Amino acid sequence: MRRVIVFTFTILLAIIFRSYSQQIQVVNYEQLDKIINDTKDSVVVVNFWATWCKPCIEELPYFAEAGMSSKNKPVKFLFVSMDFTSKKDKAEDVFSRSKLPGKVVLLNEDPNIWINKLNPQWGGDIPYTFLQDKKGNRTHYPKTFATSEELINLIKKELIKQ
Repeated sequence: MRRVIVFTFTILLAIIFRSYSQQIQVVNYEQLDKIINDTKDSVVVVNFWATWCKPCIEELPYFAEAGMSSKNKPVKFLFVSMDFTSKKDKAEDVFSRSKLPGKVVLLNEDPNIWINKLNPQWGGDIPYTFLQDKKGNRTHYPKTFATSEELINLIKKELIKQ
């Protein structure tokens, strides 16, 4: 009887945890571009990352802090996973555990097709972040953030430009 109760409790916890985790939408570049450009009322922070990228994982807490500091401000976060679709569950788990603000998508398209469309100066290295203002202008940040304050200050600069 005790095993049945423990098993049932474990299943319930798994269901509850899964309901709190965000489901990753798999998109192509055209869909990603639409998601980014449909946000005209806010600064959009777009971060390209992957679960296998150590610097990406190390800077995720900075985005969580920036999200907390940007509450009640016109800032939206979009995280673009560069993982294979077979690793979608792992990306969802990392995203949920990191308590990141905003939305996460998984870009399922050959990077050679879209990197030049996004930024011809970007070689495809991750982590890679850009901020887009309300007018669609982008500030590219092709390196790892050293601190959360660095990211927060970059967001503040974009908000001031508004």
